Amino acid sequence: MGTWQLVDKLPDAVPIANKWVFTKKRNKEGKLTKYKARLVTKGCAQRPGHDYVETHSPVIRLETIWAIMALVPTQQLLMQQMDVKGAYLNGRLKERVYMRQPKGFDDRTGHVCLLIKTLYGLKQSGREWNIEFVTTAMATLLSRDSELLVAQVELCRDEQESVEATPRGVHLRVNTLKGP
Repeated sequence: MGTWQLVDKLPDAVPIANKWVFTKKRNKEGKLTKYKARLVTKGCAQRPGHDYVETHSPVIRLETIWAIMALVPTQQLLMQQMDVKGAYLNGRLKERVYMRQPKGFDDRTGHVCLLIKTLYGLKQSGREWNIEFVTTAMATLLSRDSELLVAQVELCRDEQESVEATPRGVHLRVNTLKGP
């Protein structure tokens, strides 16, 4: 999966700790259906300027989503929704973040994990996922020759844009999905 690479610990590196979070998933009758394990970094130990530089990622207010959903039937628009499982695990790190080997995986060599992809708990996980999503969406949109959609994605991708720009971007995206 390429989430981390075992490397020798550098003298100035401070590997962050991690922990396993175990949950039991049950169906609506309360019957146990599966066990889940998630590796979570203890991001509170991250050092600004070393382990991360920027953490901002755009968000959207729930009221904006409601407003867009109200426009869909009145303007005869097509709206699609998606959910990405494990979204935060898809971002690629730009900083060099070191993590201790997880319990149960320690090979007793003294190596540490150099993170390649984001994990839950890292301060920059949301930002890196957003960048990955926008980059992928832009590549998909470019392949469809949709100039208006590409312009909208560039608006959302602009790191200097305020949070208020995100609802306008989503609004533009919905308006370009007009049905036949």
